[in-house]
Amino acid sequence: MDISNLEKAINIFQNNKREVIAFDFNRTEDDNPYTSKLGGTPYLPDNFIYPTIIKNKKIKNLSFMCQLNLQEIYEKVGESLLPNVGILQFYILSDYCVGEEGNLQNNQLFKIIYHKEINQHNPTEELLKKINDKEYIKNYGNLIDGIFNMSFSKNIHYLNSTDILSAYQILKGETITHGYTSDTLIRHFLPEVCEVNYSRNYSNQEDYNKSYEILKIFEKYEDESPHHLFGFANFQGSDYMEMTEENLKKDYICLLQFSPFEEMFDCSMNFRIPKEDLINLNFDNVIINMSCT
Repeated sequence: MDISNLEKAINIFQNNKREVIAFDFNRTEDDNPYTSKLGGTPYLPDNFIYPTIIKNKKIKNLSFMCQLNLQEIYEKVGESLLPNVGILQFYILSDYCVGEEGNLQNNQLFKIIYHKEINQHNPTEELLKKINDKEYIKNYGNLIDGIFNMSFSKNIHYLNSTDILSAYQILKGETITHGYTSDTLIRHFLPEVCEVNYSRNYSNQEDYNKSYEILKIFEKYEDESPHHLFGFANFQGSDYMEMTEENLKKDYICLLQFSPFEEMFDCSMNFRIPKEDLINLNFDNVIINMSCT
């Protein structure tokens, strides 16, 4: 085994870290329209145009997923890549959560809306009817089982081995095998370790122990903040994005990451946005990736 390759791989994990805003959920009965929360009723100001898409030639309402009160976040953790005021809302196509989205493009699966000014909440009866997809609820139950307040704290993320886009950008053009395992970077630098580990073709107990111990080294760099803003994206399966020159130039940032959460379809979901778009508060080019085990 090339020890220099092992050290190089470890250094990439150690030296690439990002500040993140971690958040957790607390179930509540208070459906406050102004707070950061998952589920419940979103902030609905006057003249709000509810987000919809066209699916099978029919208008379909998106389901409210969560919203972030940016002043709350600022008061808890200080300055971030987001503004210090306003509410950022995430709506999603409920069909996407059960794999029945059809042939829709990525940006048709969800909608992100930024309310710079927070005025009077005015939930008209027509708007309230659009929040929940009755067909989805009838077949699958509530998209989100309850209402959950969100609490925020700052943390540090190290590069994890499933955010392949970030790995490509960090390695600056070096070839990485784009696969479905969670050890892409290890496989890049130490192919002999992964070959032994996945073939289970151990010639002796010593080989097994070496393989196991090396793979264990990298576990401490895996994400300890399952739900977060910014930092690195996490994938249960694989990052499906094509590593094209165009995508690499966009400098994508992990805007929002949900890890498996029993009350919310128990899947990993992340939203990524080009850095320039985030600066300009343009959420039209955000991409979503969701995977379930």
